[in-house]
Amino acid sequence: MCAEVTSNHTALVLADAILRSAVDLAYVIDRKGQLVAGNERFWLEFSVTGAPSPLQPLAGMIAEDERAMAERIWETVQRHRRAERSVRHMRTTGGQMHTFSVVETPVVHANEVTGVLGVARDVSEEATIEDKLWNQQEHREAALEYAVRASMGLVKGYVYSLRKLENMPEDKRSRFSQVIADEIDTMGRSIDNLLFSRGSADLHADEEVFDLRHVVHEVLSNCRAESVRREIRLEFDDPNVEVNYHGHEEAVARVIANLVDFCLLRLTHMGTVTVSISDCVEYIDIGIVDKGAPVNREQLDGLLSPARTPVKADGVAFSGTFDLEVARLLCDSMGGGLDLRVSDDHSIQFTIMLPRSINYLHRGTVQSHSAVE
Repeated sequence: MCAEVTSNHTALVLADAILRSAVDLAYVIDRKGQLVAGNERFWLEFSVTGAPSPLQPLAGMIAEDERAMAERIWETVQRHRRAERSVRHMRTTGGQMHTFSVVETPVVHANEVTGVLGVARDVSEEATIEDKLWNQQEHREAALEYAVRASMGLVKGYVYSLRKLENMPEDKRSRFSQVIADEIDTMGRSIDNLLFSRGSADLHADEEVFDLRHVVHEVLSNCRAESVRREIRLEFDDPNVEVNYHGHEEAVARVIANLVDFCLLRLTHMGTVTVSISDCVEYIDIGIVDKGAPVNREQLDGLLSPARTPVKADGVAFSGTFDLEVARLLCDSMGGGLDLRVSDDHSIQFTIMLPRSINYLHRGTVQSHSAVE
């Protein structure tokens, strides 16, 4: 049973079809974040009586420290008319906090955005298993494997819903297909990380000399389409002088790409990610500064802790923390390190520390302008 849609939201034909057929929780909010409609599964989870009870703020059901992020996402969905994916913690009527993977898309009528349609899948069980796995050093590969399986399950669910809605207008079908494509990208990134984590022991077998500047340019070029979609600026403070390094080029590229991906997932929209290189003779430092939404040190505490126990950052999808962990493992396997700091202006600063090969310790150095003041 779906809640009745008010006369101010008569343009929800597609939304109503999804509400009636979605296998997951589905809901519609108006431009102010008030619930307008929900499917039966949604009201069973979030209504005291189990019956529809619209015209209440959806933010009130979301974990308090995640409400501001949710409101930013709703604003982005409506202003830019694009779907956004996030992980959200919501309290059910039973008082339990559940973890949901949420996809939200704009509802458009007569070229006007009238609200936001959300489809939420309860991934609490997966999150609990991931936490248990991450807390055990020997099971990190198993956690990555589970992330791949979880993404595959989400893709199957989206494809199932798409096939059921055979009469969906072409523009809406295209938007729904984009959501599926984004989830496949997430799954592909998890698979890449899994392969790298398994092969990291053999990194020294493929070492060669290469210019780090070329690697940074290539990584940022590959990330450009996603950054444009999210309206995030990618900048490289290029020293304009060769910075040769003897090591595993593909592994270095993976580390940089994972950290940039983490920043893109965290920012959601707007902001700047700047990459810089500093040649310090014995080490080469690659800096990545994320100047987007402010963060507190407590929010990122433990992500790269000495205990090697990753803790998920608020507002960052699970795949983002996998990106971080694989980046740290690769840096360690190359004899270097990865540092994470929160600056005085609450931006995130990553530093990749790559050790010089003994053959290059006494060569000339290159100083680039640091992106961190």
